[in-house]
Amino acid sequence: MRQSQRRSTDLLALLLDSRDPAATARENLGALSEEFFMTAGTFLTLARKEGNADVATRLERALMAAWDVKQSSLRPELQLLNRLVRAGGEPERRQIYLEGGPSLPPLLSSDGRWFFRTLERLTGDVERQPPNPDKVPLLSKLKAIAREAEAIEKQATKKGFGNGNGNGNGKKA
Repeated sequence: MRQSQRRSTDLLALLLDSRDPAATARENLGALSEEFFMTAGTFLTLARKEGNADVATRLERALMAAWDVKQSSLRPELQLLNRLVRAGGEPERRQIYLEGGPSLPPLLSSDGRWFFRTLERLTGDVERQPPNPDKVPLLSKLKAIAREAEAIEKQATKKGFGNGNGNGNGKKA
């Protein structure tokens, strides 16, 4: 565990020293792990608590570059889910759904409804977390996303944009 923390810290230092953090992140995509983001987030929290605005700003910039690179490498369903979870509220999520346009329903139902299965697993993971200040709001958001996405899929199926069978081709069965 210590060695992986060390690698995460070394990568963060590399991003902080880089003239082009996004390029550095792309070169190190495989190392942009959950542990990296947790480690970097811990450093960011400490910098904020200590009132070190300059360091916090640099860490935020490095983290955003790494997050954007990591996000772009994920499958489209997970990119959508991440955007929805990070959205401020229902109006912002509605805008994300609108941006998806007619390609959204097939994405939701593609690969055997992978989006919904992943959302269910994530919701279950959060439900099993010990009590913490973020748990209830996150659970509420995840359940709202599930309701909203189910409604979009159902409406699209009625209109013939998706068939709900998981093939994601947008054609009726």
